[in-house]
Amino acid sequence: KQWYQRRVAITAGIDGVQKYTDTNWQALASLSVPSPTRVIAVKCSDHAGAYGIAAGMKDSEGNDLMVSDNSWRCAGVEESGWEKPDFIEGDNWKPALDQGDRHSLISHPRSPWKQINSADSRSIWTSGGGNDRTAYCRKILI
Repeated sequence: KQWYQRRVAITAGIDGVQKYTDTNWQALASLSVPSPTRVIAVKCSDHAGAYGIAAGMKDSEGNDLMVSDNSWRCAGVEESGWEKPDFIEGDNWKPALDQGDRHSLISHPRSPWKQINSADSRSIWTSGGGNDRTAYCRKILI
C-alpha cells in the first residue's frame, strides 16, 4: 500500500509585509487588509497533488472587493522584492492561469475553500501550470 502526502507551504503578505504563513494545505488565512493597500502577494509551494491558490476579499457588508482570477499576475521564479508595491514585473510575470470551475479547490464537496463563497473566485496558478512547483502571485489593488 502506498501513502501519499500533499506537502504545501503558503505565505501571504500585504504591501511587502508578511502577514501569514502555514504548511497545512487545508488552512484558510483570514487577514485584515487596511485601506489603502497597494498589493497582496501570495507564495504557494505544492509538491504533490492538486495545486492552486483561491482567494476572496469582502467589505463589511459582504460585497466582493477582490477574488483570485486571471487579473492576478504570477511567476514560477522568485525575484527579489516581488512582494513589494514598487516591484517592477519582468517578462516572466504573466496573468494567472485560471484552472476552471472543475478544479478540486473549487469543486470538491469537502474542499475547505468552499468557505471562499464568491461565485467569481477562481483557482489560480502560474502560466506554467504543474511545471512550476511554487507560484509567486500578486494582486495590484491601486
